[in-house]
Amino acid sequence: MRVVTYGTSLTARGGWQDELAAALSRCLATKVDVVNLGKSGAASDWGVQAIGSVTAAAPDIVLIEFSVNDAALHRGVGFAQSQANIRTMVSEIRKARPQTRIYLMMMSPVSGWRGLLRPYLNDYYDSYGPLSRELNVGVIDLRPAWNMLSEEERNSAIPDGAHPDPAVASKIQVPRIVQSIAGPSCEG
Repeated sequence: MRVVTYGTSLTARGGWQDELAAALSRCLATKVDVVNLGKSGAASDWGVQAIGSVTAAAPDIVLIEFSVNDAALHRGVGFAQSQANIRTMVSEIRKARPQTRIYLMMMSPVSGWRGLLRPYLNDYYDSYGPLSRELNVGVIDLRPAWNMLSEEERNSAIPDGAHPDPAVASKIQVPRIVQSIAGPSCEG
């Protein structure tokens, strides 16, 4: 099985992909490769331009996250354009690989000055729910898991306000991603 992770620096330098591969391999009793196609600074407009790299990787599963940069005021990706870009990515993946399972991911919170640059981040994240139903794709909302941490724990886990410590990201995110992909009985 091949999983492609596709998105922003939360994916590109997230550090959770090796643990995801190991957890899914254990749970599904098969070898799972995770290909990280994230790009730091990328927004969904880049995601549309680079979708060929996703389909060329021949994924069985694609995890998509671009909201955190789409929501950044200085990126200039409006809400409607963000949704249109996700629709295009899903459509292109389905044309090239109709059996691929696709999930839209809502990632970790953002705080400090990085949060100030993203005043509507939760609106972008929240759009993934209705969009997933419209497109008949899965959705993985990691926000509740992050919100279980105290503010002090979150600040320690996300020291620059945007990029979680990879060990903490693995601990918090991987079990939820594994359950979404493999079912609730699989704990990752």
